[in-house]
Amino acid sequence: MTRLFTCSYRAFRPDMGQPVVCSLGLPKWRPEAAEWPRCHLLTPTWPMFNAVRETGDSEAFAAAYAARLERFSVQRIARTLEGIARAHQADNLVLLCHEADPERCHRTQFADWWIQASGEEVAELIIPSTTSP
Repeated sequence: MTRLFTCSYRAFRPDMGQPVVCSLGLPKWRPEAAEWPRCHLLTPTWPMFNAVRETGDSEAFAAAYAARLERFSVQRIARTLEGIARAHQADNLVLLCHEADPERCHRTQFADWWIQASGEEVAELIIPSTTSP
């Protein structure tokens, strides 16, 4: 069974699992990202991003993104992700995007939706701090 995780491009490390692009654009500082598989079903659209930029209404973004996920369905998303895992012989898929703060990101919205829809948890991966408290 494939396990799902989320992470920002900046925090991602190859030992975390198979990277999967879930953003509209690729990180310019990671040229290898052009070779990573994409999951367009999990990617918000430009109109969604533009609407929140223009209005500041993050609740409208969340509603539109949830509706998008519902429209695609948990079954179709699961099949797509399992296909990516099989094609890359991966046990762990790491869903990536640009946003550093998971609380302001569609990754967290997806994780919350996924646990409700499938019962499976999607954890956010972070770089462990190397500084002492």
